[in-house]
Amino acid sequence: MKKLLILSSISLLATLMMTSTWADNHASDPAKTEASTTATTTEEKAKTEETDQKADTSEKSETDKSVEKADTSEKAEADKSADKASETKEPTEAAATLYIISPKDGDEVTSPVTVVFGLKGMGVAPAGIEKDNTGHHHLLIDQKELPAEGIPMGADVKHFGGGQTQADVELSSGEHTLQLILGDMAHVPLSPALTSEKITIKVK
Repeated sequence: MKKLLILSSISLLATLMMTSTWADNHASDPAKTEASTTATTTEEKAKTEETDQKADTSEKSETDKSVEKADTSEKAEADKSADKASETKEPTEAAATLYIISPKDGDEVTSPVTVVFGLKGMGVAPAGIEKDNTGHHHLLIDQKELPAEGIPMGADVKHFGGGQTQADVELSSGEHTLQLILGDMAHVPLSPALTSEKITIKVK
């Protein structure tokens, strides 16, 4: 009888111990499951934030590129407009050049001498015609000084008020100097004076 009681007690104790162990194991599993779930959720959230950040960076980069492209395009258009305006701008007196095409310096010629006038950067208009960036030719023969500024040129200068670009000039035998000077509609030298280089010729 005593042996039976002892065996029963041992069996009951074993059963209790197994039940306690099973309870402990199952009690700890939800914590592990929750911790695992929390870790998984945190990792997924971090990945989502990283993806969103990359998307924002990409969108910002595309926006910056679009803005930069627009600025470059506007600048290019402005440069083209400036170049076009520069090309179509009327020549100024400062950029003009006056010269004698023929005869050349040192030429030996016969009278009458055909003098051909050259002008770049401005136009030729007859005396009395008011037009921007124009003038008409005057020829200085054997003149040591230029005509006075601010007043119409006199009889010591050959006037070509008709807008001529060449003329036959009677000259005596010997050496002579020739120089062109441009005058405005009233025969007044431009300011500053626009003149050609002085050349020397020999008339037979």
